[in-house]
This record gives sequence, C-alpha cells and structure tokens, in this order.
Amino acid sequence: IRIMGMVIVIDGYNVLRSIPTQEDQISEQDRQEFIKILSYYSKLKSHKIILVFDAGPYEWPNQERKKGIYIMYSGAHESADDC
Repeated sequence: IRIMGMVIVIDGYNVLRSIPTQEDQISEQDRQEFIKILSYYSKLKSHKIILVFDAGPYEWPNQERKKGIYIMYSGAHESADDC
C-alpha cells in the first residue's frame, strides 16, 4: 500500500513577502528560486503543491505546471485570495 502525500496550497506572494530581503520588490528570479525549492520539497515528501500568485501574465486567471508544481495566476482583476 502506498500512502500519497497531501495537497498544499500556497499564496506565493504572501510567503515571499514574509522572507526578509534587501529588495523591496519580488523579482522573477526570486519566484523561480521559490518554485525550485517547492519542487524539491514536493518530490521529497510526495506532496502535491498548488502555488497561487496575484495577477499573472494574462488578463484572466490561468495556470501552468512547472517542475511538478501547479502554478495558478489570479489574473489582472483578481487577488490570489479569490482563487
């Protein structure tokens, strides 16, 4: 019997803003590094991770899968809290 991991939903910008840095803004490099860390954790623990970001590259909500992480963007008119 194989026990599957849990599903973890993360509000990406809330977590990234809680990390003390010298930068005022979260860069694309910061986001990609965060995705890389979550991907490693997901594989290590066999958890499914859904990462939600406010806004995104499109007008409307959309999603993608990158490095085994499900990434959802709320779209230009919504907040990640609404997804």
